[in-house]
Amino acid sequence: SHILILCVSVGLISLYAWQSARYSFDKKWVDELELQARMVSSLLPMKEGMPDLAAAEKFLHGLTVAGGNRFTLILSDGKVVGDTEADSAKLDTHINRPEVVEAIKSGRGISKRYSSSLGMPMMYLAVRQPKDGLCRWVLRVSVPYHTLSKELNAQYLPFLGVVAAILALALVL
Repeated sequence: SHILILCVSVGLISLYAWQSARYSFDKKWVDELELQARMVSSLLPMKEGMPDLAAAEKFLHGLTVAGGNRFTLILSDGKVVGDTEADSAKLDTHINRPEVVEAIKSGRGISKRYSSSLGMPMMYLAVRQPKDGLCRWVLRVSVPYHTLSKELNAQYLPFLGVVAAILALALVL
């Protein structure tokens, strides 16, 4: 009975610790992506309070980010007018994308979903501009989810090793 209680206790504590670490990890990434989106948004070439579309598209095409982050400039009607990886003229409207809808409504939108155009799960974060008042455009940053989870998964085996060592020591005692 003591061994059973020990195993269940260590298991529950480990599960809680892992979920807490996962939550903190996701929050860190969301904060980082939002910072990147706001920074790139502030660097966009502007003309009369709106991004200069031709210059903004050229700016985004020239933007290369370590880690494969993709930036997309979307007008408030959903039209894509700039993208770091694709020809914006060939992209369909983004007005119904969950992160864009949420960003237009509340200022920031987050979505983890499968991208049919890229063929992989992605994490999207969109911020509206301006932050208050009438939305004029949205800047979205996306990153492949495997890039995000790679860091967390690298900690999985060491975490299990520590849990196994604690459990083995407790069982010996």
